[in-house]
Amino acid sequence: MTIPLLNSGSLVVLGKSKWRWSDRLNAMLELMMETSDRENILIQIAEVEKQLTKLHQQQETAETTLRLLRERLAQYDNENACQAITPFAAPVPAAANLTPEDKVALFLRLFRGREDVYPKLWHNKKTDKKGYSPQ
Repeated sequence: MTIPLLNSGSLVVLGKSKWRWSDRLNAMLELMMETSDRENILIQIAEVEKQLTKLHQQQETAETTLRLLRERLAQYDNENACQAITPFAAPVPAAANLTPEDKVALFLRLFRGREDVYPKLWHNKKTDKKGYSPQ
């Protein structure tokens, strides 16, 4: 784009076209608009970079929170796993030495909290023994 030059209010011819005052003003306005657009773009870039920095900080915070929650969950699971194993770790006394109440208590301790396990009475006709087994 060629911009006309002013020489004390008169027209200066550049190339083959003649420029008027209004053409000169329009060209200057376009040039100012281009500069203004550039400045606006730079401002927008700075704003987006600021948003991106905030998002990175939020991501770091979220990742830290997630890591801490996972650690707490693992600790909780480990503590509960130890509690669940504890009743089974105790030695089971011989059934012959137990009273019926002790047998019931033993059975309840072994199958406590298991909704998928039920006692089933069994009877061996050859030896005439009876007992319960989980099913």
